[in-house]
Amino acid sequence: MAVEGKALTAGDYITHHLVHLQNKKQVEIIDFSVFNLDSLFWSISLGLTAVLFMAYAARRVHSGVPGRLQGLVEMLVELVDTQAKGIVHNETSRRAVSAAAAAPYAERLLALPAFLVPGRSGTTEGAGGRDSRQAVLDGFALTGHFLENRLFAQLHAPLPLARARLLDILLRA
Repeated sequence: MAVEGKALTAGDYITHHLVHLQNKKQVEIIDFSVFNLDSLFWSISLGLTAVLFMAYAARRVHSGVPGRLQGLVEMLVELVDTQAKGIVHNETSRRAVSAAAAAPYAERLLALPAFLVPGRSGTTEGAGGRDSRQAVLDGFALTGHFLENRLFAQLHAPLPLARARLLDILLRA
């Protein structure tokens, strides 16, 4: 991959591989219409492999002496837990990332619909006792603000009409 006898720099190497197997040439810094086909292939393949492996392992788990597969899954869970603790070193900081620590800020946080809140089986109330429909509409308002002011403002484009149509359908439902 040397060009005219010169070795590629790290930046040249990365740039070369980022443009490999794209559906079209990227013309701007942010171009959401460009797909890196090799990245999509490997991401989907590895994701499906992981999901199938977890489904297989979940069917084989039993309460008793753990088998080799169950031991492997427990080791992987421990690995992820150790890495997460390595990212947030301070135990006090790790405790701060909890529902109890967020309680004073509940009115200012985006409320999750009931199906996303652990321990809630109902579908009519979201986090904080609000209607799930209202929580979804609040989520649309919040994401709309960031999309409009942070993303589409830089692209000098309005929000997509499909988003407005979906929001209209939700309001009429």
